[in-house]
Amino acid sequence: MSNSLETKAVKNSYGDILQVPNANSGVDGTLRPVKDGKGDASALSLSTSAVQVNGNFTVTGDSTIPTYEAARTHVARTDNPHAVVSSQVNFTPSGTGATVRTTQNKLRDWVSPEDFGAVGNGTTDDRAALLSAMQSGRMVDGGGRTYAVSGVLQPTSFSGLQNIIIKQTVSSSLQTLFLLNFANVRLSNVEIDANGQVGNGGQGSSHALLIRDCNNARVNDITVRNGNAISGVTFETIGGLHASRIRVRDFSATFASQPPDDEFHGIYLSGVQRFVLTDCTVDGQTPDWPGRPTPFRRWGRGFVFAGCNGGEISNCVARNVDQGFDNTGSTLNSNLSYSNCMAFDCTTVGFKSANSWRNINYADCFAIRSGFLGFQFTGPSEAGQTPHSALVSNCWAVDTGSSGLWSASGQFIGDPTGFRIMSTTLDTSYPRAVRFRNCFAVDQQTTKTMVLGFSSDAVSGVRSNDNDISTVENCESIGHISAAFNNIGGHTGSVRRTSSQSIPSGTWTTVSWSSSVSDAARLWDDDMGLLPRMAGIYLASAFGEFASNATGVRGIRLLHIGSSRAASVVQAVNGDVTPVSCQWFEGSNRNNEWRVQVFQNSGSNLDFTSGRFGIARIADAG
Repeated sequence: MSNSLETKAVKNSYGDILQVPNANSGVDGTLRPVKDGKGDASALSLSTSAVQVNGNFTVTGDSTIPTYEAARTHVARTDNPHAVVSSQVNFTPSGTGATVRTTQNKLRDWVSPEDFGAVGNGTTDDRAALLSAMQSGRMVDGGGRTYAVSGVLQPTSFSGLQNIIIKQTVSSSLQTLFLLNFANVRLSNVEIDANGQVGNGGQGSSHALLIRDCNNARVNDITVRNGNAISGVTFETIGGLHASRIRVRDFSATFASQPPDDEFHGIYLSGVQRFVLTDCTVDGQTPDWPGRPTPFRRWGRGFVFAGCNGGEISNCVARNVDQGFDNTGSTLNSNLSYSNCMAFDCTTVGFKSANSWRNINYADCFAIRSGFLGFQFTGPSEAGQTPHSALVSNCWAVDTGSSGLWSASGQFIGDPTGFRIMSTTLDTSYPRAVRFRNCFAVDQQTTKTMVLGFSSDAVSGVRSNDNDISTVENCESIGHISAAFNNIGGHTGSVRRTSSQSIPSGTWTTVSWSSSVSDAARLWDDDMGLLPRMAGIYLASAFGEFASNATGVRGIRLLHIGSSRAASVVQAVNGDVTPVSCQWFEGSNRNNEWRVQVFQNSGSNLDFTSGRFGIARIADAG
């Protein structure tokens, strides 16, 4: 085949075709004349080694041949009409139903503090850059780096923060991170190194993390450490909170003298409505002052709740603090439920509800080696407070008092007790309606320290409501020094006569009882009868003796709401006392009184002696 188009008919449209003859032998070093499509020689000749231009050859524009890097930079320029920008490239997530969006939109899901000039080396002050990032309107992702800050981080707007370590460098800062008046707060995988941040001495006034006046907050995987007389994580006036896996550890406090009140907290909730707190831990609060006994950890609380309503606290642990879990304050705590929580080695108390509280439930919780009390319920500290209604079920208090601090002279007053109800001088009838069910107070030490298992010093002053009575149901105390149950029991009451009562002949006479044998539930209402404080099935029994007289019969019967039950009549015993007894069970509503009557027909008055009478709730009604 010819290499030339000379013999071919060439259309004008082919006039720009160039021919380079090469004898089908590939590229070589031979100079080749270039001809056009008509076979006319052009001014250009080509070879692999040289370029020759016969005649004039003009290059217009930039005659510099660009390097590869220069060409790549030009393509990347945003003003290059041929450049590819992120807003023009689609991003398709995996998964059925995923929506396509631009790569630019995807990249703006979050921002980095480094986008705003942060260094993230843990020493350079990144406070300004972090504030700018937080106020960008996007989630801030710290990439797991450590950012030092000189003072409080308080952004004016906030979307969220994740994967970051914040290190405080100013010890006098009242807060490290302060979020105020935001909706939909999101924090995840955030660590705050308080780095010795020192509180100003006021109770709950200094915080490593403070979230206040916010709604719908989700806070997960938070670690706060190394504070000095400050609170770790504080939530104030929050509507809707879900917090999980918060860890506060290694806190200390140094005072010139022993403080007068609680000074710092691990996790503090005040005025929080509708919350879930789960899998959280407070471990290690070490206060110090001249002359402090060792190991003495007073004035620091693990978990504190004040003025909260509608909360679930589960799988949380307080360890090596003064008070493990404390429902406290002058503002009512209500409708709080604890489950599977544990308090270890608390100087004073494991679980406490004090001052103003209502409807508090503990289930499957453990107080282990509490210094004074395992579980404590305290009366009002201010006029008008009416602490009421707690259910403690399947809970354990183990080795209470083992630290020995509560027997140290000049430190504490009172007996270490597993479960205790404590009244105050403002109103000795409160707390009311604390019910211990299937609970255990256990001292398993060789040298026992738990004096009482279950105890109450509250006196019930109201008889009209069955929910006023505090009770112990199916509970056990093992290893106590003094008593298993002190002034508290189940819905059981027993009374007796300490002297004889003269009974007239020929008439049923109501027995008057002179003292109680066991009446922790306050069933003995007057000298005549026993009043159930809660509806249920009750077993009633009575017995006694008539003085020796051989004439006639002797009888005893129970009265329930004025009607006779289980009358027993026997023939008088010749030459000896005649014993009588009876027993009956049936359903009884609250305040349906039970009484005992006796009968004799000897022909003259006859003494009834050694009488006892009791009722016990044995099952629920129905």
